[in-house]
Amino acid sequence: MAHRHFLIHLASEMPGIFKSMQQIYRLIGASGRISSGIFANSESGTQGAGGNITIDTQNLYVANGARMAVSTFNSKDGGILTVKAKEIELVGGAASVGSSGLFANVESRATGNGGQLLVDTDSLQMAGGAQIAALTFGSGNAGTVQVKANQMQLSGSSPGGSPTGLLANVESGAKGNGGNLFIDTQSLQLINGAQIGTGTFSSGNAGDLNIQANDVELIGSSSKAPSMIFTTVTSNATGKGGNLNLDTQTLRLIDGGQIASSTAGSGNAGNLTVKATDIEAVGYSKQGRSGLFASAIQGNGDGGNLAIATDNLTLKDGGIISASNFHSINSNISPGQGKAGNIQIAAGAILLDNTSAENPASITASTLSGGGGNIFLNVQQSLTARNGSQISADTKGSGDGGSININADSLEFTTGAYLTTSTAGKGNAGLINIDARSMLFDGYSNGLFTGAFSEAKAESQGNGGNIQVTSDILQLNNQARISTNSAGLGQAGNITINSRQIKTNQGNIVATSTKTGGGNLNITSNLLLLNNNSLISTSVLDSNGGGGNIYINSDFVLAHNHSDIRANAVFGPGGNIQIQTQGIFFSPDSKIDASSQFGVNGIVTITNLETSKNIANIELSKNIVDSNQQIAASCRGDRANNFVVTGRGGLPENPTDAILGKTVWTDLRELSPKVGVEAKVGGNKQEVLPQISQNTPSVIIEAQGWTVNSNGQLELIANSVNTIPPVSSNSAPTCSAI
Repeated sequence: MAHRHFLIHLASEMPGIFKSMQQIYRLIGASGRISSGIFANSESGTQGAGGNITIDTQNLYVANGARMAVSTFNSKDGGILTVKAKEIELVGGAASVGSSGLFANVESRATGNGGQLLVDTDSLQMAGGAQIAALTFGSGNAGTVQVKANQMQLSGSSPGGSPTGLLANVESGAKGNGGNLFIDTQSLQLINGAQIGTGTFSSGNAGDLNIQANDVELIGSSSKAPSMIFTTVTSNATGKGGNLNLDTQTLRLIDGGQIASSTAGSGNAGNLTVKATDIEAVGYSKQGRSGLFASAIQGNGDGGNLAIATDNLTLKDGGIISASNFHSINSNISPGQGKAGNIQIAAGAILLDNTSAENPASITASTLSGGGGNIFLNVQQSLTARNGSQISADTKGSGDGGSININADSLEFTTGAYLTTSTAGKGNAGLINIDARSMLFDGYSNGLFTGAFSEAKAESQGNGGNIQVTSDILQLNNQARISTNSAGLGQAGNITINSRQIKTNQGNIVATSTKTGGGNLNITSNLLLLNNNSLISTSVLDSNGGGGNIYINSDFVLAHNHSDIRANAVFGPGGNIQIQTQGIFFSPDSKIDASSQFGVNGIVTITNLETSKNIANIELSKNIVDSNQQIAASCRGDRANNFVVTGRGGLPENPTDAILGKTVWTDLRELSPKVGVEAKVGGNKQEVLPQISQNTPSVIIEAQGWTVNSNGQLELIANSVNTIPPVSSNSAPTCSAI
């Protein structure tokens, strides 16, 4: 059935107001250059201002290129287009008739500002490339778009590839700034490449995008673009990007759905802020991975910051949060020279997981040229990563890589999940700083070690980053590791761990290098337990560089079943190992080694903390001891007297003081010369000893003292008032005392 051409045109020579309260409005475009529609424009060549259009209806249907517009073609401002309806359906048409929809534009060479678009409806359905847009092609600023709806669904694109969407752009060649876009809805769904966004293609600044909703869902992509909410600065644009603010109860990004703030020009990108009770990003499409992005590609502009506040954040099977300066899909697009933005996430709990190794779930801040962005994760409860998931901050150019900063109650990485900062260029790798009450790294999967790593790769000239860990309990199991490594020209980073308990079971803490010096290890704990081929190492594998130093301060250090502490080198000197502890216990097959294969060995120093503390508290005498007061002075050498102290006690703290502790007298001489007679037996002389009586007292009483008999001999006797009591352990014994 052929549709008749429908046109209401309010000319600017006689500006007016179009109002209608019909029950149903159907604007259906006809083929040809003239669209069906309602227009209230300020026309070119006139001095009149554009009029207003107000539609109040139950149902509004606009299709096949039909339009409602309040635009300006001259120096006057555009009018206001207000649509209030129970249901609104906008459907695009063939490429030859243009987009169906609602428009408030500043046209080419116009200097007036754009009008406003106000939409209020229970249900807004848009498809096939239909648009609600406030665009500027001239010097005037674009107008504002406000949409309030209970339910919104935008789907697909036009046959020519133009997305169905809500837009507020500064178009190519325009000098004006873009307008702001406001959306207030209970439910917002974008599917199959539909988009909502603000952007600049020129010198004007893009407007801000603000969305207030209960549920937001972005699903899939078209053949050319993902379903997306965005603010952007396009290639060759010099204007600044707008800020994007999303506040919702639930946010779901599925099969390539994306929210992004980006710049590809010299203008800086805007910031992206998301507040939601629950956020989920799952899967990917040919147009990219599901997630949230803050990017700076091609141009010199800096990327915006990405801030997220949520109770629960889940990234699965390709779900990603990214701040980078390169295109994640098309490697032919040159990286940006600007600095990548930062990622800041405040969450109750974060989960990263995968069902396959392809496109792992990740949080990343990476750069190919400019400085990398930083990652800040503040997690009230648990940060969990599994099955190859990753949190990374990398640099491949001259700029330094960003840092990873995590504060969580519980951190659990298993089955190949890892944290990493790295450099493959001139820039240095960033810092990894983790503070968590409970920390577990466990497992190895699909060629990936679980752990925290900072690496300077083989082609790099920069240094590896440092790793700092603070926890109550740290566990490294099943080949998991905390590691800094340099395979390039730079130094490996240092590792500092402060944890009440450190327990490893086939776990490694290593700071190694293949070409330069190894990093240093600083470990402070109450208990350091290494078990089942665990390793602490600062070894250098193949260079003139020296092994790094290892400093351990732990109440107890235990190593069992081939667990080692090493600071080895090949050609350079071995590193030094210093251990301060109250107790160190190593199985025979475990060792401490600071050797160098061809260089100078390092030094191993083990200090007992208790002994060191006691010695430090003793004030030594400053007086020289009088030789006349020495204990052995009264012992006559011609009688072979001996004075030997055995048992506990040792030396007094001061030579003139009594010995503290128990002392035992032991005289190792024979008690008397041998008494006997000689007799000849078979021509040989033999000594015949007197017979000793075999009679023994019926009751043996332990000696309690001694006395000197009439012959001057010493006798041990039981208690008696006349006995000499034992020498006090608090008095200094002398030979003359006996």
